[in-house]
Amino acid sequence: MNLAERYARATLSGNLRNDELHHAPEVLMAVALAGGFSSKLIRLKYGNDAPSYRRVLDEWSWLVSTKASLRSWPEHVRVDSVAHYSLRYWLNSVCPACTGHGKVKVLGAPVLSEKDCPLCRGTGQTELRCDGAIRDYVRDMIEELQRYLERGVFRARKKLRSDREDAQARF
Repeated sequence: MNLAERYARATLSGNLRNDELHHAPEVLMAVALAGGFSSKLIRLKYGNDAPSYRRVLDEWSWLVSTKASLRSWPEHVRVDSVAHYSLRYWLNSVCPACTGHGKVKVLGAPVLSEKDCPLCRGTGQTELRCDGAIRDYVRDMIEELQRYLERGVFRARKKLRSDREDAQARF
């Protein structure tokens, strides 16, 4: 089970004991201690922390505007639109028809057919819908969000590893 799955499970857990059988608090603490924008992204995407969406979008808009000025984006590119579309797509790009599998569901059966999903054409992802003039900038920022997430996951895993090593050293 990867860190995102463990985090999602921990946020839904009704038991936050921390003993030899229960480890939910470890991953919650590791993500919190990873800190920064990455930690907020993990909470928003995998912890269903919907109330934080506005704060994350505001911070993301500021980061996108900083990147836009450093990369000398043209005047016609609206930074707030790029931030909005990129965060929205990054949070939920899964095709609603096939739920990300890329194949058509067989009605009444627990299997998928061999046919590609007509909505996503077999990719499992929804189409990025935004103005064509900013599409490349939005895609670039989606990749940037993914990099932030990967950095946060790396830092959280590092915290989990160091906590385990500390616990083993005590015994």
